[in-house]
Amino acid sequence: MKKAVFLLFLPIFLFPVSVSFAFELPNRRIYIEGTAFRSYHVDYFITNFTAEALGTGHTITEYREEAGFIFSFNVALNPDRDFDHNVHIISISLINNTNDIEVLNFDFYFTHLEDMYQYNQALFLRAANFIPPITEEDLRMAMERAAFIDTSWRDKIFYLRMSFDHPIAFYLLQPDGLFGGSAVYAGDINSPDRFNILENRVVTMPGVTIGLEAQIFNFMILAANFQFSLGGTFYNNSVNTSFGTELKFPIKRFSHLVIAPYFTVVFPLNDFDDVFQRFPDRMFGGGIQIGTRGGRNGVFFVDLKFLTANTNAIMHNQLAAYFPNPGVIHYRRILLGLGIGYKHGFIDRNQRRPITQLTPDHIRIFDFH
Repeated sequence: MKKAVFLLFLPIFLFPVSVSFAFELPNRRIYIEGTAFRSYHVDYFITNFTAEALGTGHTITEYREEAGFIFSFNVALNPDRDFDHNVHIISISLINNTNDIEVLNFDFYFTHLEDMYQYNQALFLRAANFIPPITEEDLRMAMERAAFIDTSWRDKIFYLRMSFDHPIAFYLLQPDGLFGGSAVYAGDINSPDRFNILENRVVTMPGVTIGLEAQIFNFMILAANFQFSLGGTFYNNSVNTSFGTELKFPIKRFSHLVIAPYFTVVFPLNDFDDVFQRFPDRMFGGGIQIGTRGGRNGVFFVDLKFLTANTNAIMHNQLAAYFPNPGVIHYRRILLGLGIGYKHGFIDRNQRRPITQLTPDHIRIFDFH
């Protein structure tokens, strides 16, 4: 069981390493194929040999024609088996895919499939040892083919953005004028006839955001957004609208990921006069947007933000008929936002970005022989 779990997660951990160093080196690109009289034998050996290949710095290609070498196997019943001994035979071939020459062929006998866990590595390495080591010429050609990585998806001048959002507004009760700092009341505040305790309120406001971003510099983006959400306040339901600006600072240290912390100012466009004596006219805060490639011209992203209002939200006392004091109730308004969306870019800033240069020193990484 532990071995199975290890094999399941090993490719996930090793994939970035193998891609970083071997993705364009022909002697490290392997296609694994196999046949067997029982289908689960094929699945078992492909899974295990793939793990061994990744563990030794090879890249597994999806298509046969992309590989430098073909690792091929066939599992059959051993015609010379002795009852329950050496029941199966696995034939392994290593083929040079550039000239279709079989470099190596050998057989191995086994009885039970589970016995093979201790032999899979040795079988793979026996074949892999016949793959020529990386030469400086191989490295030079690989560098020429992979001199640039297309990162145009994250380097557009303009982006049109749309996201689905689920902001949560928190109205935190303030003690101004309240009996005991938390209750509206009738009569004198020192000796009220009756009172009603209030609580903090939470309002969820699902909605959408539509915006435009301008990547002024490679390290700076200015954005303007219109936001529409449902929820109103906790005493009515309506459509909230607001206008926001964002100043982002994208971090582009990874080829397939952009992390952009930002500052933001949001201007609510609703005044809610029927509920509030004064509603905050600005909210300040920041957030982080994490994006990944969505095609050559787009970005899929997740957006997290935190906002706080510039002033208290001062609400009319909605219970004044029974508890007339005080006339208004103060709340501090803060907002947590989550958005998931896509933005489409227009006009390339840079066509392609140089990758980190490989050097002849990397040969030592690949030379296992």
